Amino acid sequence: MRSVWTGTRSAALAAVLVGVLLALGGCANEPIDGDGGGGIALPSITLPGGGGDDGGDGGGDAPATTASPATTSAPATTAAPAPEPAQPVPDDPDNAEQDGLDAEDWILLALIAVGVVAIVALVANASARHGQRQARTETDRRTRLDSIVGNCRWIHDHASLELVGVTDVEQLASTWPQVRQRILGTEADISAMAATDARLAPQLTALGRAVSSLRSSLETYVGFRTKPHTSGQDSLMHAATDSVVAARRELSSALAPFAAPVPV
Repeated sequence: MRSVWTGTRSAALAAVLVGVLLALGGCANEPIDGDGGGGIALPSITLPGGGGDDGGDGGGDAPATTASPATTSAPATTAAPAPEPAQPVPDDPDNAEQDGLDAEDWILLALIAVGVVAIVALVANASARHGQRQARTETDRRTRLDSIVGNCRWIHDHASLELVGVTDVEQLASTWPQVRQRILGTEADISAMAATDARLAPQLTALGRAVSSLRSSLETYVGFRTKPHTSGQDSLMHAATDSVVAARRELSSALAPFAAPVPV
């Protein structure tokens, strides 16, 4: 505001000065009235609120000139509006697709790839372990079945024939407990495997009945042989011997399905 006021005042003073000079020039070209001689007459300047000075006896009043100060209006200054905050430009899906994948997309793809590889590795590892467990299970079952079939064949081919053919009663009495214990163990193995193997359960059940029947027949036979001889014992001995023969035949039939390798 101070600079504007200073400029306005200077312009007014300049306008006044120009008016004075113009007035002086106009008065210099006019003659001065007098009695006998010429001279330079001063212009009459009319002051506000008063009359002008007399220039002589026969001269008139000079026109009054009033200098009006020229005023210049300073341009109004308007405060510039505050700049609006920049609005975020929405992403254009078309431009995003043209620009390609950014770093976050590549990281996401890398994590997905790692997850897929990890899942494939876990599945492959689990499958391999399952195959190994299944192979061990089948091996164990085959070993158990071979042991059962081997014991049954021993009972049929050796133990029963030796017990029936022995002539020494004391030897028969000392041998029988060992054979009986082995037969009982074979029966227990057959029952355990039949309970856990649905495919072989029918064959194993029949085999177990045949072994149990032969054990019962041998026990009756050994009982008659180790007791003192009484009247009518011979007929009982023949009946016990026939029972052992029939039980051996039943065991042979029960072993027939296991003659060839049996899938487990």
